[in-house]
Amino acid sequence: MTKLGRYRWLEHGLFWCVYVLVQSLHGGLYDSDFGKMAMYVLTDLPLTVVVTYLAVYAVLPLYFQGRRIASLLAGSLLLVTALFASRLLMQHLQFPLLYRGSEYTFIFFNWYKIVGDLVGFVAIAGMVAGLKYFRDWRRTKDRVEALSAEKRAAELSFLRAQVHPHFLFNTLNSIYYEVLKKSDAAPDLIIRLCDILRFILYECKDAFIPVEKELTLIRDYIALEQSRFGERLVVDLQVKGAAKTMVPPLVCFSLVENAFKHGTSNHKDRIAIRIELVLMPDRLKLTVQNPYTVAAAPDDLGATKGIGLQNVRQQLDLMFGAGHVLSCAPIGDLFVSTLEIPTSTRSQ
Repeated sequence: MTKLGRYRWLEHGLFWCVYVLVQSLHGGLYDSDFGKMAMYVLTDLPLTVVVTYLAVYAVLPLYFQGRRIASLLAGSLLLVTALFASRLLMQHLQFPLLYRGSEYTFIFFNWYKIVGDLVGFVAIAGMVAGLKYFRDWRRTKDRVEALSAEKRAAELSFLRAQVHPHFLFNTLNSIYYEVLKKSDAAPDLIIRLCDILRFILYECKDAFIPVEKELTLIRDYIALEQSRFGERLVVDLQVKGAAKTMVPPLVCFSLVENAFKHGTSNHKDRIAIRIELVLMPDRLKLTVQNPYTVAAAPDDLGATKGIGLQNVRQQLDLMFGAGHVLSCAPIGDLFVSTLEIPTSTRSQ
């Protein structure tokens, strides 16, 4: 038997034990002989259990399947049979065992007792059905939430998997220029690229990482781009605040990488990129500015049909919903991207 099966048997057994105890105590209010009432409930228990489970697992499913006439007929037949069996049980077992010689007399068609049995069967079946469907609803709700979490994680993994080759292509393109020039900087750049790839392989599996690791990735990428453009590229990176926060991997980096991708294209002269990261105890604000030209024909995120920032927006929607701010728009000859997200103070 599986662990779930054993749990369900235990759950049902506990319910019926509580039922016997409560019914015995309730009957003791009218008859001071608790032992007699407990014996009455125990002898009545098998019939009650059978009727209850037939009602819950056989009759009610017919109703929920849309077979309402069939469920009505089956329910009526079950109740009539149960009431008849109850009177036979009283006549041949319970009355001779518990009440013979007392002032009570047995009348088979005692309508007061029959109506009482009817109410009892309906009440206990209704209670068990309510508990069963509440339990099923909770389990279904948990499964749906688990599936939603798995779907969300899969979507995030897919989006990050798209970011990796996008970033790798741009970075290899930078190293390619150094190799063409036979520059001595090429080996160092390859080492930096290895560090970045190691980060992507091992750090991006977590939902949140320390902001210091994201900053290390950004600095390594800046160094790669700096070697490509030399003195023409001026990068102003400012980090304000010292909060030890956790951030989603690659989100801040993608905004920086996008600024280099579109801020350096179509520019032959000096290129200035400004990055400001403000760390607060519960939020992070990143502002990135890069040169803007109409010729690049960016979309609303400043990308020329690239996938980087589109993925950033999708990741933010999945992780934070309406709890984040991402704005990207040209201001004069600059394109300014601003990101605000809640942060965590512990590993997720």
